[in-house]
Amino acid sequence: MNDVQVATENLGEIEHITGYVKATLTRCLDHPTTKVWAMLTDSTQIKDWLAPGEIELKKGGRAKLNFGDSGIIIDSEVSEYEANRLLEYSWSGSTDEPQRPIR
Repeated sequence: MNDVQVATENLGEIEHITGYVKATLTRCLDHPTTKVWAMLTDSTQIKDWLAPGEIELKKGGRAKLNFGDSGIIIDSEVSEYEANRLLEYSWSGSTDEPQRPIR
């Protein structure tokens, strides 16, 4: 099955692919690229946007976020990286869990 469904509220696209689901969310922000990049990568800022943690900005670097009260800890590896342009790591708690890349 490989069909694309577009959310009625234009929030994104969901694609059902054999074995997994791919969701694509696009947002336009009224901030400079450097500010948005810092919110996604700088440990002093990511805690205000997502959760406390650190991301080593290199392919193979560690990506660790701690969602505190929920008990969820993301502990994975950066799988793709291009400075100020691209960051990908798995939204998984450990390497034992299925990979759920977020890019």
